[in-house]
Amino acid sequence: MIRPSIEVNGLSVVYPLITSHRQLARTVLLPRTPLDEFWALRDVSFEVMPGGRLGIIGPNGAGKSTLLRTISGNIRPTKGTVQLDGKVSALWSNISFWNPDQSGTQNAKANLQLQGLKSKDAQSLLKEIEDFVELGSFMEMPVRTYSTGMGARLMFAIATAVTPEILIIDEALSAGDGYFAAKATRRVMELSERGKALLFVSHSTAAVRQMCESVLWLENGEIRELGDASRVIANYELDLKRAEDLRLRQGNREHQFEMRETVQLDHLPSKDYVRMRLVSKKGTLGVRETRLIEYIRVEFYSQTDGEQDELSLVCSYTPDQVDSDQFEMDNFSLQLVHSEWGRVQVTNGKRVRVLGPAFGRMPGGHFEVLQPKNIQQTRVLVFIRCGISTEIAPLSLQVLNPKEKLWSDLDLTGTNIDNGSVEYKFETELTRHNYLHTVRAADELATSSGTSAQVIASGIMVNGEKHLVLVEGEHFEIFVDVEFTSHVPEADVMITMFRSDGTYVFFQSFGMSGKNLVGSVGQVRIRFIFDENLFGAGEYYVNLAIGNGWDFPKNYPYSMVFHRIIEGIRFRIEPAEPGLDFGIIRRLVAVASEVV
Repeated sequence: MIRPSIEVNGLSVVYPLITSHRQLARTVLLPRTPLDEFWALRDVSFEVMPGGRLGIIGPNGAGKSTLLRTISGNIRPTKGTVQLDGKVSALWSNISFWNPDQSGTQNAKANLQLQGLKSKDAQSLLKEIEDFVELGSFMEMPVRTYSTGMGARLMFAIATAVTPEILIIDEALSAGDGYFAAKATRRVMELSERGKALLFVSHSTAAVRQMCESVLWLENGEIRELGDASRVIANYELDLKRAEDLRLRQGNREHQFEMRETVQLDHLPSKDYVRMRLVSKKGTLGVRETRLIEYIRVEFYSQTDGEQDELSLVCSYTPDQVDSDQFEMDNFSLQLVHSEWGRVQVTNGKRVRVLGPAFGRMPGGHFEVLQPKNIQQTRVLVFIRCGISTEIAPLSLQVLNPKEKLWSDLDLTGTNIDNGSVEYKFETELTRHNYLHTVRAADELATSSGTSAQVIASGIMVNGEKHLVLVEGEHFEIFVDVEFTSHVPEADVMITMFRSDGTYVFFQSFGMSGKNLVGSVGQVRIRFIFDENLFGAGEYYVNLAIGNGWDFPKNYPYSMVFHRIIEGIRFRIEPAEPGLDFGIIRRLVAVASEVV
Protein backbone atom coordinates (compact mmCIF):
# COMPACT_ATOMS: atom_id res chain seq x y z
CA MET A 1 0.00 0.00 0.00
CA ILE A 2 1.40 3.41 -1.02
CA ARG A 3 1.71 5.81 1.90
CA PRO A 4 0.88 9.53 1.47
CA SER A 5 3.92 11.81 1.31
CA ILE A 6 1.98 14.31 3.41
CA GLU A 7 -0.90 13.45 5.75
CA VAL A 8 -2.51 16.23 7.80
CA ASN A 9 -5.27 15.36 10.28
CA GLY A 10 -7.32 17.82 12.36
CA LEU A 11 -4.54 20.44 12.30
CA SER A 12 -5.15 23.55 14.42
CA VAL A 13 -2.75 26.38 15.28
CA VAL A 14 -3.65 28.87 18.01
CA TYR A 15 -1.69 32.05 18.82
CA PRO A 16 -2.02 33.91 22.14
CA LEU A 17 -2.93 37.57 21.72
CA ILE A 18 -1.51 40.26 24.02
CA THR A 19 -3.23 43.55 23.21
CA SER A 20 -1.90 45.92 25.93
CA HIS A 21 1.08 46.57 28.21
CA ARG A 22 -1.15 45.84 31.24
CA GLN A 23 -2.05 42.44 29.81
CA LEU A 24 1.63 41.72 29.13
CA ALA A 25 2.55 42.62 32.72
CA ARG A 26 -0.22 40.41 34.12
CA THR A 27 0.96 37.55 31.94
CA VAL A 28 4.53 37.87 33.24
CA LEU A 29 3.52 38.26 36.90
CA LEU A 30 0.62 35.80 36.78
CA PRO A 31 1.55 33.07 34.26
CA ARG A 32 -1.85 31.39 34.58
CA THR A 33 -3.72 34.50 33.44
CA PRO A 34 -5.97 33.43 30.51
CA LEU A 35 -5.04 35.07 27.22
CA ASP A 36 -7.08 35.88 24.16
CA GLU A 37 -6.46 33.40 21.34
CA PHE A 38 -6.35 33.68 17.58
CA TRP A 39 -7.03 30.47 15.63
CA ALA A 40 -4.78 30.78 12.59
CA LEU A 41 -5.78 27.24 11.51
CA ARG A 42 -8.72 25.13 12.65
CA ASP A 43 -9.36 21.45 11.94
CA VAL A 44 -7.50 21.21 8.61
CA SER A 45 -7.15 17.74 7.08
CA PHE A 46 -5.82 16.54 3.70
CA GLU A 47 -3.21 14.27 2.16
CA VAL A 48 -0.81 14.41 -0.79
CA MET A 49 0.33 11.19 -2.42
CA PRO A 50 3.82 10.70 -3.91
CA GLY A 51 4.01 12.69 -7.15
CA GLY A 52 0.98 14.77 -6.16
CA ARG A 53 0.93 18.54 -6.63
CA LEU A 54 -1.38 20.43 -4.25
CA GLY A 55 -1.94 24.17 -4.62
CA ILE A 56 -3.09 26.27 -1.67
CA ILE A 57 -5.06 29.44 -2.33
CA GLY A 58 -7.05 31.93 -0.29
CA PRO A 59 -7.16 35.62 0.67
CA ASN A 60 -4.57 37.33 2.85
CA GLY A 61 -4.84 36.10 6.42
CA ALA A 62 -6.47 32.81 5.45
CA GLY A 63 -3.68 30.76 7.09
CA LYS A 64 -1.78 29.59 3.99
CA SER A 65 1.74 30.39 5.14
CA THR A 66 0.97 29.19 8.68
CA LEU A 67 -0.10 25.84 7.22
CA LEU A 68 3.10 25.44 5.21
CA ARG A 69 5.32 26.44 8.11
CA THR A 70 3.55 23.98 10.38
CA ILE A 71 4.01 21.18 7.85
CA SER A 72 7.70 22.02 7.44
CA GLY A 73 8.23 21.99 11.23
CA ASN A 74 8.77 25.73 11.77
CA ILE A 75 5.56 26.01 13.84
CA ARG A 76 4.31 23.46 16.38
CA PRO A 77 0.62 22.57 15.97
CA THR A 78 -1.75 23.21 18.86
CA LYS A 79 -3.91 20.24 17.88
CA GLY A 80 -3.82 17.57 15.21
CA THR A 81 -1.00 15.76 13.47
CA VAL A 82 1.31 16.13 10.47
CA GLN A 83 2.95 13.00 9.07
CA LEU A 84 5.64 13.31 6.42
CA ASP A 85 7.23 10.49 4.47
CA GLY A 86 10.61 11.74 3.32
CA LYS A 87 12.93 14.73 3.27
CA VAL A 88 11.28 18.17 3.10
CA SER A 89 12.70 21.18 1.29
CA ALA A 90 10.80 24.36 2.15
CA LEU A 91 11.43 27.50 0.10
CA TRP A 92 10.26 30.71 1.77
CA SER A 93 11.24 34.33 1.21
CA ASN A 94 14.44 33.30 2.99
CA ILE A 95 16.18 29.94 3.56
CA SER A 96 18.12 28.23 6.34
CA PHE A 97 21.19 30.43 5.93
CA TRP A 98 21.28 33.77 4.12
CA ASN A 99 24.11 36.19 4.84
CA PRO A 100 23.74 39.33 2.70
CA ASP A 101 27.42 40.19 3.10
CA GLN A 102 28.62 36.87 1.73
CA SER A 103 28.67 35.82 -1.91
CA GLY A 104 26.11 33.64 -3.64
CA THR A 105 28.63 30.80 -3.72
CA GLN A 106 29.29 31.08 0.02
CA ASN A 107 25.56 31.13 0.84
CA ALA A 108 24.92 28.11 -1.38
CA LYS A 109 27.83 26.16 0.14
CA ALA A 110 26.72 26.95 3.71
CA ASN A 111 23.16 25.76 3.00
CA LEU A 112 24.39 22.51 1.45
CA GLN A 113 26.57 21.85 4.48
CA LEU A 114 23.62 22.57 6.81
CA GLN A 115 21.75 19.81 4.96
CA GLY A 116 24.46 17.35 6.03
CA LEU A 117 26.35 17.05 2.74
CA LYS A 118 30.02 16.20 2.75
CA SER A 119 32.41 18.72 1.19
CA LYS A 120 32.95 16.63 -1.96
CA ASP A 121 29.22 16.14 -2.58
CA ALA A 122 28.50 19.80 -1.80
CA GLN A 123 31.09 20.91 -4.35
CA SER A 124 29.44 18.81 -7.06
CA LEU A 125 25.99 20.21 -6.30
CA LEU A 126 27.41 23.72 -6.11
CA LYS A 127 28.39 23.47 -9.79
CA GLU A 128 24.81 22.37 -10.62
CA ILE A 129 23.42 25.36 -8.70
CA GLU A 130 25.68 27.78 -10.57
CA ASP A 131 24.65 26.32 -13.92
CA PHE A 132 20.96 26.44 -13.02
CA VAL A 133 20.78 30.05 -11.75
CA GLU A 134 22.91 31.44 -14.64
CA LEU A 135 24.16 34.40 -12.56
CA GLY A 136 27.73 34.23 -13.89
CA SER A 137 30.16 36.48 -12.03
CA PHE A 138 27.41 37.61 -9.62
CA MET A 139 27.86 34.27 -7.79
CA GLU A 140 31.09 35.69 -6.36
CA MET A 141 29.50 39.00 -5.31
CA PRO A 142 27.69 39.74 -1.99
CA VAL A 143 24.01 38.78 -2.23
CA ARG A 144 23.03 42.23 -0.92
CA THR A 145 23.93 43.46 -4.42
CA TYR A 146 21.41 41.05 -5.99
CA SER A 147 18.04 42.08 -7.33
CA THR A 148 14.97 40.42 -5.82
CA GLY A 149 14.69 38.15 -8.85
CA MET A 150 18.34 37.10 -8.64
CA GLY A 151 17.89 36.22 -4.98
CA ALA A 152 14.79 34.18 -5.82
CA ARG A 153 16.74 32.23 -8.44
CA LEU A 154 19.48 31.31 -5.98
CA MET A 155 17.05 30.36 -3.20
CA PHE A 156 15.09 28.07 -5.49
CA ALA A 157 18.23 26.39 -6.81
CA ILE A 158 19.52 25.78 -3.26
CA ALA A 159 16.17 24.39 -2.05
CA THR A 160 15.94 21.88 -4.92
CA ALA A 161 19.61 20.97 -5.21
CA VAL A 162 19.40 18.08 -2.75
CA THR A 163 16.44 16.24 -4.27
CA PRO A 164 13.67 16.32 -1.64
CA GLU A 165 10.76 13.88 -1.34
CA ILE A 166 8.54 16.88 -0.48
CA LEU A 167 8.97 20.39 -1.92
CA ILE A 168 7.16 23.33 -0.31
CA ILE A 169 7.04 26.63 -2.20
CA ASP A 170 5.43 29.81 -0.85
CA GLU A 171 5.28 32.52 -3.56
CA ALA A 172 8.98 31.92 -4.09
CA LEU A 173 8.92 32.35 -7.86
CA SER A 174 6.81 35.52 -7.99
CA ALA A 175 9.91 37.71 -8.13
CA GLY A 176 11.63 35.76 -10.91
CA ASP A 177 11.46 36.63 -14.60
CA GLY A 178 9.42 34.65 -17.10
CA TYR A 179 12.40 32.67 -18.39
CA PHE A 180 13.46 31.49 -14.95
CA ALA A 181 9.87 30.82 -13.85
CA ALA A 182 9.47 28.46 -16.82
CA LYS A 183 12.79 26.82 -15.98
CA ALA A 184 11.81 26.37 -12.33
CA THR A 185 8.41 24.98 -13.35
CA ARG A 186 10.11 22.35 -15.48
CA ARG A 187 12.28 21.31 -12.53
CA VAL A 188 9.22 21.01 -10.28
CA MET A 189 7.41 18.92 -12.89
CA GLU A 190 10.45 16.66 -13.25
CA LEU A 191 10.53 16.16 -9.48
CA SER A 192 6.82 15.31 -9.54
CA GLU A 193 7.32 12.74 -12.32
CA ARG A 194 9.93 11.11 -10.12
CA GLY A 195 7.36 10.71 -7.33
CA LYS A 196 8.14 13.84 -5.31
CA ALA A 197 5.24 15.69 -3.67
CA LEU A 198 4.64 19.44 -4.03
CA LEU A 199 2.82 22.00 -1.89
CA PHE A 200 2.55 25.34 -3.69
CA VAL A 201 1.07 28.55 -2.30
CA SER A 202 0.43 31.50 -4.60
CA HIS A 203 -1.98 34.39 -5.11
CA SER A 204 -1.56 33.77 -8.84
CA THR A 205 -4.30 31.34 -9.82
CA ALA A 206 -2.65 31.09 -13.25
CA ALA A 207 0.52 29.73 -11.63
CA VAL A 208 -1.49 27.29 -9.49
CA ARG A 209 -3.39 26.11 -12.58
CA GLN A 210 -0.14 25.42 -14.35
CA MET A 211 1.65 23.74 -11.45
CA CYS A 212 -1.01 21.80 -9.57
CA GLU A 213 -3.55 19.04 -10.14
CA SER A 214 -5.59 19.63 -6.97
CA VAL A 215 -6.22 22.72 -4.86
CA LEU A 216 -7.00 23.50 -1.22
CA TRP A 217 -8.93 26.74 -0.68
CA LEU A 218 -8.36 28.16 2.81
CA GLU A 219 -10.51 30.89 4.36
CA ASN A 220 -10.56 32.11 7.95
CA GLY A 221 -8.12 29.34 8.85
CA GLU A 222 -10.50 26.59 7.71
CA ILE A 223 -10.95 24.55 4.55
CA ARG A 224 -13.56 26.08 2.30
CA GLU A 225 -13.04 23.70 -0.62
CA LEU A 226 -10.65 20.88 -1.59
CA GLY A 227 -10.61 19.10 -4.93
CA ASP A 228 -9.80 19.28 -8.64
CA ALA A 229 -7.72 22.37 -9.47
CA SER A 230 -9.92 23.63 -12.30
CA ARG A 231 -13.15 23.43 -10.26
CA VAL A 232 -11.79 24.93 -7.03
CA ILE A 233 -9.96 27.77 -8.79
CA ALA A 234 -13.07 28.62 -10.83
CA ASN A 235 -15.16 28.82 -7.64
CA TYR A 236 -12.48 30.91 -5.92
CA GLU A 237 -12.21 33.38 -8.81
CA LEU A 238 -16.01 33.65 -8.99
CA ASP A 239 -16.08 34.44 -5.27
CA LEU A 240 -13.48 37.18 -5.77
CA LYS A 241 -15.39 38.62 -8.74
CA ARG A 242 -18.66 38.73 -6.80
CA ALA A 243 -16.97 40.55 -3.94
CA GLU A 244 -15.37 42.95 -6.45
CA ASP A 245 -18.76 43.62 -8.06
CA LEU A 246 -20.29 44.56 -4.71
CA ARG A 247 -17.39 46.81 -3.75
CA LEU A 248 -16.83 48.59 -7.06
CA ARG A 249 -20.12 48.59 -8.95
CA GLN A 250 -22.82 50.98 -7.79
CA GLY A 251 -25.60 49.04 -9.52
CA ASN A 252 -24.63 45.80 -7.79
CA ARG A 253 -24.55 47.49 -4.36
CA GLU A 254 -27.99 49.00 -4.90
CA HIS A 255 -29.35 45.68 -6.15
CA GLN A 256 -27.94 43.85 -3.13
CA PHE A 257 -29.74 46.23 -0.77
CA GLU A 258 -32.96 45.70 -2.71
CA MET A 259 -32.54 41.94 -2.49
CA ARG A 260 -31.76 41.92 1.25
CA GLU A 261 -35.20 40.60 2.21
CA THR A 262 -35.64 38.55 -0.99
CA VAL A 263 -35.34 34.79 -0.73
CA GLN A 264 -32.72 33.18 -2.99
CA LEU A 265 -32.47 29.56 -4.07
CA ASP A 266 -29.43 28.95 -1.85
CA HIS A 267 -31.32 30.34 1.17
CA LEU A 268 -33.76 27.42 1.24
CA PRO A 269 -33.31 25.04 4.16
CA SER A 270 -32.55 21.35 4.06
CA LYS A 271 -35.38 18.87 4.48
CA ASP A 272 -37.08 19.13 7.91
CA TYR A 273 -34.94 22.13 8.93
CA VAL A 274 -35.73 25.78 9.68
CA ARG A 275 -33.36 28.40 8.23
CA MET A 276 -32.58 31.48 10.36
CA ARG A 277 -30.08 34.30 9.99
CA LEU A 278 -28.52 36.95 12.22
CA VAL A 279 -28.41 40.42 10.66
CA SER A 280 -27.95 44.01 11.70
CA LYS A 281 -30.91 46.34 12.11
CA LYS A 282 -33.45 46.62 9.31
CA GLY A 283 -32.41 48.79 6.38
CA THR A 284 -28.79 47.64 6.38
CA LEU A 285 -27.07 45.00 4.27
CA GLY A 286 -26.26 41.84 6.19
CA VAL A 287 -23.94 42.41 9.13
CA ARG A 288 -22.60 45.95 9.45
CA GLU A 289 -20.51 45.49 12.61
CA THR A 290 -18.33 42.63 13.76
CA ARG A 291 -19.94 40.49 16.47
CA LEU A 292 -18.44 37.79 18.66
CA ILE A 293 -20.99 35.01 19.08
CA GLU A 294 -20.59 32.84 22.20
CA TYR A 295 -23.52 30.51 21.64
CA ILE A 296 -26.88 30.05 19.91
CA ARG A 297 -29.67 28.08 21.61
CA VAL A 298 -33.05 27.35 19.99
CA GLU A 299 -35.92 25.90 22.04
CA PHE A 300 -39.11 24.51 20.47
CA TYR A 301 -42.26 24.29 22.62
CA SER A 302 -45.22 22.25 21.43
CA GLN A 303 -48.64 23.88 21.83
CA THR A 304 -51.64 21.76 22.81
CA ASP A 305 -55.21 22.82 23.59
CA GLY A 306 -55.78 23.64 27.24
CA GLU A 307 -52.32 22.50 28.32
CA GLN A 308 -49.08 24.29 29.10
CA ASP A 309 -46.42 24.46 26.39
CA GLU A 310 -44.07 21.50 26.52
CA LEU A 311 -40.37 21.71 25.59
CA SER A 312 -40.04 19.35 22.63
CA LEU A 313 -36.60 20.03 21.13
CA VAL A 314 -33.41 21.98 21.92
CA CYS A 315 -30.86 22.85 19.22
CA SER A 316 -27.63 24.59 20.19
CA TYR A 317 -24.21 25.65 18.94
CA THR A 318 -21.07 26.86 20.69
CA PRO A 319 -17.65 27.49 19.10
CA ASP A 320 -16.19 24.89 21.50
CA GLN A 321 -17.71 22.22 19.29
CA VAL A 322 -15.62 20.80 16.45
CA ASP A 323 -16.34 22.64 13.17
CA SER A 324 -16.00 21.74 9.54
CA ASP A 325 -16.59 23.70 6.31
CA GLN A 326 -20.31 23.35 7.05
CA PHE A 327 -20.74 22.58 10.73
CA GLU A 328 -23.29 19.80 11.19
CA MET A 329 -24.75 18.03 14.21
CA ASP A 330 -27.91 16.03 14.53
CA ASN A 331 -30.06 19.13 14.85
CA PHE A 332 -27.94 22.20 14.06
CA SER A 333 -26.10 23.33 10.91
CA LEU A 334 -24.00 26.50 10.84
CA GLN A 335 -23.65 27.80 7.26
CA LEU A 336 -19.99 28.83 7.39
CA VAL A 337 -19.16 28.80 3.70
CA HIS A 338 -21.64 31.09 1.98
CA SER A 339 -22.81 33.49 4.70
CA GLU A 340 -20.97 36.04 6.83
CA TRP A 341 -19.53 33.79 9.55
CA GLY A 342 -15.82 34.27 10.26
CA ARG A 343 -13.19 32.34 12.20
CA VAL A 344 -13.10 31.11 15.81
CA GLN A 345 -11.07 32.99 18.41
CA VAL A 346 -10.84 33.42 22.18
CA THR A 347 -11.62 36.85 23.67
CA ASN A 348 -11.77 37.64 27.41
CA GLY A 349 -11.37 33.97 28.13
CA LYS A 350 -14.38 32.97 25.99
CA ARG A 351 -14.27 31.05 22.73
CA VAL A 352 -16.35 32.90 20.14
CA ARG A 353 -17.29 32.66 16.47
CA VAL A 354 -16.79 35.93 14.56
CA LEU A 355 -19.75 37.30 12.61
CA GLY A 356 -18.74 40.21 10.39
CA PRO A 357 -19.17 41.90 6.99
CA ALA A 358 -18.12 39.71 4.08
CA PHE A 359 -18.70 40.92 0.52
CA GLY A 360 -19.95 38.40 -1.99
CA ARG A 361 -21.66 36.21 0.62
CA MET A 362 -25.29 35.67 1.58
CA PRO A 363 -26.21 38.58 3.90
CA GLY A 364 -26.14 37.65 7.58
CA GLY A 365 -25.03 34.68 9.62
CA HIS A 366 -27.14 31.75 8.43
CA PHE A 367 -27.89 28.62 10.45
CA GLU A 368 -30.41 25.78 10.31
CA VAL A 369 -32.17 23.94 13.14
CA LEU A 370 -34.15 20.71 12.99
CA GLN A 371 -37.95 21.00 13.27
CA PRO A 372 -39.76 18.87 15.84
CA LYS A 373 -41.52 16.01 14.08
CA ASN A 374 -45.29 15.60 14.01
CA ILE A 375 -45.93 18.99 15.62
CA GLN A 376 -47.92 21.43 13.53
CA GLN A 377 -47.55 24.53 15.72
CA THR A 378 -44.64 25.48 17.95
CA ARG A 379 -43.50 28.41 20.03
CA VAL A 380 -39.82 29.11 19.42
CA LEU A 381 -37.37 30.82 21.76
CA VAL A 382 -33.89 31.72 20.50
CA PHE A 383 -31.08 32.78 22.84
CA ILE A 384 -27.99 34.36 21.32
CA ARG A 385 -25.07 35.43 23.47
CA CYS A 386 -22.29 37.68 22.19
CA GLY A 387 -19.63 40.09 23.36
CA ILE A 388 -21.09 43.39 24.57
CA SER A 389 -20.56 46.75 22.91
CA THR A 390 -22.45 49.95 23.61
CA GLU A 391 -21.44 51.37 20.24
CA ILE A 392 -23.47 49.04 18.07
CA ALA A 393 -27.19 48.41 17.69
CA PRO A 394 -28.81 45.15 18.84
CA LEU A 395 -28.84 42.18 16.53
CA SER A 396 -31.89 41.21 14.53
CA LEU A 397 -32.92 37.61 13.91
CA GLN A 398 -34.95 36.49 10.92
CA VAL A 399 -36.61 33.19 10.02
CA LEU A 400 -37.28 31.94 6.49
CA ASN A 401 -40.77 30.86 5.45
CA PRO A 402 -40.30 28.62 2.37
CA LYS A 403 -44.01 28.59 1.60
CA GLU A 404 -44.31 32.39 1.39
CA LYS A 405 -40.68 32.83 0.25
CA LEU A 406 -39.93 35.66 2.67
CA TRP A 407 -37.78 36.50 5.67
CA SER A 408 -39.63 37.50 8.84
CA ASP A 409 -38.21 39.25 11.91
CA LEU A 410 -38.45 37.47 15.25
CA ASP A 411 -39.57 39.57 18.21
CA LEU A 412 -36.75 40.71 20.49
CA THR A 413 -38.39 40.04 23.85
CA GLY A 414 -35.51 40.64 26.22
CA THR A 415 -31.81 41.16 26.86
CA ASN A 416 -29.60 40.23 29.75
CA ILE A 417 -26.20 41.83 30.30
CA ASP A 418 -23.62 40.29 32.61
CA ASN A 419 -19.91 39.55 32.80
CA GLY A 420 -18.97 41.39 29.61
CA SER A 421 -21.62 39.71 27.43
CA VAL A 422 -25.16 40.32 26.28
CA GLU A 423 -27.78 37.63 25.73
CA TYR A 424 -30.60 38.37 23.29
CA LYS A 425 -33.91 36.55 23.61
CA PHE A 426 -36.07 36.24 20.49
CA GLU A 427 -39.51 34.67 20.23
CA THR A 428 -41.93 33.62 17.48
CA GLU A 429 -44.56 31.06 16.59
CA LEU A 430 -44.11 28.73 13.65
CA THR A 431 -46.43 26.46 11.78
CA ARG A 432 -44.66 23.45 10.34
CA HIS A 433 -42.71 24.42 7.20
CA ASN A 434 -42.77 20.98 5.67
CA TYR A 435 -40.47 19.71 2.95
CA LEU A 436 -43.18 20.06 0.32
CA HIS A 437 -43.08 23.84 0.72
CA THR A 438 -39.30 23.83 0.33
CA VAL A 439 -39.54 21.79 -2.88
CA ARG A 440 -42.19 24.09 -4.34
CA ALA A 441 -40.15 27.16 -3.43
CA ALA A 442 -37.04 25.63 -5.01
CA ASP A 443 -38.93 24.90 -8.23
CA GLU A 444 -40.16 28.50 -8.40
CA LEU A 445 -36.79 30.03 -7.54
CA ALA A 446 -34.74 27.74 -9.81
CA THR A 447 -35.36 29.94 -12.85
CA SER A 448 -34.14 33.03 -11.03
CA SER A 449 -30.85 33.64 -9.25
CA GLY A 450 -32.16 36.88 -7.77
CA THR A 451 -30.93 38.79 -10.79
CA SER A 452 -32.63 40.00 -13.96
CA ALA A 453 -30.52 38.00 -16.40
CA GLN A 454 -28.37 34.90 -16.24
CA VAL A 455 -26.40 32.57 -18.50
CA ILE A 456 -28.21 29.23 -18.75
CA ALA A 457 -26.07 27.48 -21.39
CA SER A 458 -22.90 28.04 -23.42
CA GLY A 459 -20.44 26.11 -25.58
CA ILE A 460 -18.48 25.78 -28.83
CA MET A 461 -20.27 25.03 -32.12
CA VAL A 462 -18.79 23.85 -35.44
CA ASN A 463 -21.21 23.55 -38.37
CA GLY A 464 -24.16 23.48 -35.97
CA GLU A 465 -22.76 20.76 -33.68
CA LYS A 466 -21.23 21.13 -30.21
CA HIS A 467 -17.49 20.45 -30.05
CA LEU A 468 -14.80 20.32 -27.38
CA VAL A 469 -11.84 19.90 -29.75
CA LEU A 470 -10.97 22.10 -32.74
CA VAL A 471 -8.14 22.16 -35.26
CA GLU A 472 -6.03 25.26 -35.91
CA GLY A 473 -7.71 27.43 -38.52
CA GLU A 474 -11.08 25.70 -38.17
CA HIS A 475 -13.94 28.19 -38.00
CA PHE A 476 -16.17 27.99 -34.91
CA GLU A 477 -18.63 29.98 -32.86
CA ILE A 478 -19.15 30.53 -29.16
CA PHE A 479 -22.81 30.54 -28.23
CA VAL A 480 -24.25 31.93 -25.00
CA ASP A 481 -27.87 31.36 -24.01
CA VAL A 482 -29.21 34.07 -21.72
CA GLU A 483 -32.50 34.13 -19.84
CA PHE A 484 -34.13 37.41 -18.79
CA THR A 485 -36.38 36.90 -15.76
CA SER A 486 -37.51 40.51 -15.57
CA HIS A 487 -37.33 43.66 -17.68
CA VAL A 488 -33.80 44.94 -18.34
CA PRO A 489 -33.51 48.22 -20.30
CA GLU A 490 -30.13 47.29 -21.78
CA ALA A 491 -27.80 44.32 -21.46
CA ASP A 492 -24.47 43.22 -22.87
CA VAL A 493 -22.90 39.74 -22.99
CA MET A 494 -19.12 39.57 -22.62
CA ILE A 495 -16.66 36.74 -23.24
CA THR A 496 -13.06 36.67 -21.99
CA MET A 497 -10.74 33.91 -23.21
CA PHE A 498 -7.66 32.57 -21.44
CA ARG A 499 -5.12 29.90 -22.21
CA SER A 500 -4.92 27.11 -19.61
CA ASP A 501 -1.78 28.67 -18.08
CA GLY A 502 -3.79 31.83 -17.31
CA THR A 503 -2.53 33.90 -20.26
CA TYR A 504 -5.14 36.50 -21.25
CA VAL A 505 -5.94 35.85 -24.91
CA PHE A 506 -9.12 37.55 -26.10
CA PHE A 507 -12.02 39.80 -25.09
CA GLN A 508 -15.20 40.88 -26.85
CA SER A 509 -18.74 41.85 -25.96
CA PHE A 510 -21.97 41.71 -27.94
CA GLY A 511 -22.49 45.44 -27.47
CA MET A 512 -19.19 46.23 -29.21
CA SER A 513 -20.88 45.26 -32.49
CA GLY A 514 -22.88 48.48 -32.24
CA LYS A 515 -26.01 47.43 -30.37
CA ASN A 516 -26.98 46.16 -26.95
CA LEU A 517 -29.77 43.78 -26.04
CA VAL A 518 -32.72 46.13 -25.47
CA GLY A 519 -35.90 45.12 -23.62
CA SER A 520 -35.25 41.40 -24.07
CA VAL A 521 -37.66 38.91 -22.49
CA GLY A 522 -37.24 35.16 -22.00
CA GLN A 523 -34.35 33.30 -23.63
CA VAL A 524 -31.93 34.86 -26.11
CA ARG A 525 -28.95 33.23 -27.87
CA ILE A 526 -25.80 35.27 -28.54
CA ARG A 527 -23.27 34.00 -31.08
CA PHE A 528 -19.64 35.09 -31.40
CA ILE A 529 -18.59 33.83 -34.84
CA PHE A 530 -14.91 33.14 -35.55
CA ASP A 531 -14.84 32.61 -39.32
CA GLU A 532 -11.14 33.39 -39.21
CA ASN A 533 -9.78 31.30 -36.33
CA LEU A 534 -6.39 32.76 -35.46
CA PHE A 535 -5.86 30.90 -32.19
CA GLY A 536 -2.93 28.52 -31.93
CA ALA A 537 -2.92 25.02 -30.48
CA GLY A 538 -3.53 24.68 -26.75
CA GLU A 539 -6.09 24.38 -23.96
CA TYR A 540 -8.43 27.35 -23.47
CA TYR A 541 -11.22 28.42 -21.16
CA VAL A 542 -13.80 31.20 -21.46
CA ASN A 543 -15.31 33.38 -18.73
CA LEU A 544 -18.80 34.80 -19.32
CA ALA A 545 -20.55 37.86 -17.90
CA ILE A 546 -23.75 39.86 -18.45
CA GLY A 547 -23.53 43.61 -17.78
CA ASN A 548 -26.00 46.49 -18.00
CA GLY A 549 -25.09 47.61 -21.52
CA TRP A 550 -21.96 48.46 -23.52
CA ASP A 551 -21.21 52.18 -23.54
CA PHE A 552 -17.46 52.70 -23.55
CA PRO A 553 -16.01 54.56 -21.74
CA LYS A 554 -19.09 55.81 -19.83
CA ASN A 555 -20.27 52.41 -18.67
CA TYR A 556 -17.18 50.25 -18.78
CA PRO A 557 -16.40 48.61 -16.47
CA TYR A 558 -20.15 47.97 -16.17
CA SER A 559 -21.85 49.73 -13.27
CA MET A 560 -23.72 46.46 -12.73
CA VAL A 561 -23.01 42.83 -13.56
CA PHE A 562 -26.11 40.63 -13.54
CA HIS A 563 -24.36 37.26 -13.75
CA ARG A 564 -20.89 35.71 -14.09
CA ILE A 565 -19.55 32.27 -14.92
CA ILE A 566 -15.85 31.44 -14.51
CA GLU A 567 -14.53 28.76 -16.90
CA GLY A 568 -17.98 28.45 -18.43
CA ILE A 569 -16.45 26.92 -21.56
CA ARG A 570 -13.34 24.76 -21.88
CA PHE A 571 -11.99 23.55 -25.23
CA ARG A 572 -8.83 22.41 -26.96
CA ILE A 573 -7.30 23.41 -30.29
CA GLU A 574 -5.02 20.84 -31.88
CA PRO A 575 -2.18 21.77 -34.26
CA ALA A 576 -2.87 21.60 -37.98
CA GLU A 577 0.76 20.56 -38.56
CA PRO A 578 1.90 18.29 -35.69
CA GLY A 579 5.23 19.36 -34.26
CA LEU A 580 4.86 22.99 -35.41
CA ASP A 581 3.99 25.46 -32.64
CA PHE A 582 2.79 28.93 -33.72
CA GLY A 583 2.14 30.20 -30.19
CA ILE A 584 -1.13 31.86 -29.20
CA ILE A 585 -1.76 33.41 -32.64
CA ARG A 586 -1.49 31.21 -35.70
CA ARG A 587 -1.24 33.31 -38.80
CA LEU A 588 1.17 33.52 -41.68
CA VAL A 589 2.12 37.06 -42.64
CA ALA A 590 3.71 38.37 -45.80
CA VAL A 591 7.49 38.39 -45.39
CA ALA A 592 9.79 40.12 -47.83
CA SER A 593 13.40 38.97 -47.94
CA GLU A 594 16.32 40.33 -49.80
CA VAL A 595 19.86 39.06 -50.07
CA VAL A 596 22.30 41.92 -49.85
